[in-house]
Amino acid sequence: MAGACHGNATGPGLTPRTALLALARRDTVNPTALSFTVKVNRLDVDTLKHTDAGGTTFAIFSFTPFSLLSQNGVILADTATVTVTVTPASGVYGFTIGPATLAFDLAGRPTVKVSYVRYADRTVYDSASHYADFSAFELALRLWRQRGPDDWISESDAAPSGATVAAPLDAPGSYLVAALK
Repeated sequence: MAGACHGNATGPGLTPRTALLALARRDTVNPTALSFTVKVNRLDVDTLKHTDAGGTTFAIFSFTPFSLLSQNGVILADTATVTVTVTPASGVYGFTIGPATLAFDLAGRPTVKVSYVRYADRTVYDSASHYADFSAFELALRLWRQRGPDDWISESDAAPSGATVAAPLDAPGSYLVAALK
């Protein structure tokens, strides 16, 4: 797809960061990092919130039972618990989830829903000439995962719904809500 036509990407489906237009945020204070404990055999849902008085949702992370496979290369026991940390990116709708040594079960991956209803910078679309307005830009938004120093891959196929981008998480690492430039 688009990644194949960019000279900096190193594999099929990969896109360099410079080819992505990130959804910027208008909030003045970065959300605080979130740490939570996930028990392997239980559903766990945790919410990263903006720092406003109303606690506006930034992202909802859902770990279904057995969505965590291993840590440090060791298969996790059914009753194991793992501390997961989510650190929001500064100024954009993005985050890093870890620890990096965690492996997700691809058959039942954790998911994320990123909500940009309140703090999206609705003027960012004009940085790419082919988006006539924010609605057109919004339809192109996807969740992208960093796979290498300048290699990004789309994690979501569906267009946003109700100012929310939802996608499964393939692996720990950095994620970004963005559209192709």
